[in-house]
Amino acid sequence: IDPSFGNLAEAEKLIAEARQAGIRTIIDIVPNHVSDQHAWFRAALAAGPGSPERELFHFRPGRGAHGELPPNDWESEFGGVPWTRVEDGQWYLHLFATEQPDLNWAHPAVRQEHEDVLRFWFERGVAGVRIDSAALVAKDPALPD
Repeated sequence: IDPSFGNLAEAEKLIAEARQAGIRTIIDIVPNHVSDQHAWFRAALAAGPGSPERELFHFRPGRGAHGELPPNDWESEFGGVPWTRVEDGQWYLHLFATEQPDLNWAHPAVRQEHEDVLRFWFERGVAGVRIDSAALVAKDPALPD
């Protein structure tokens, strides 16, 4: 929970009080991506090409003689290239902002983490979930043009 909105205890209190008043609480989840400051992404950058950490995201070599071109011709939801090249030469996919690397939903750890997040909130009394950008979660593993 962003501290500007409160803390977990306050959220739990809000959910409980809303339920007592006959109001159901829903939360918003964005499963497509995380912040570039997320521990998983920072570990992926530190670990380097071919690492298990990078498998949680969509890292690819670039096209062109020296990998200088993005891996495919996709366009970001915000316009422009949805790929950013990192220091070791690989590129990572971000269908939104550069600071929002896309998760690889083909990886079991990504699916398990999201299941755990949902379970966490349902155990606290949340009645439903709005899934933001759900259509962008599934990607062809080949990431073709």
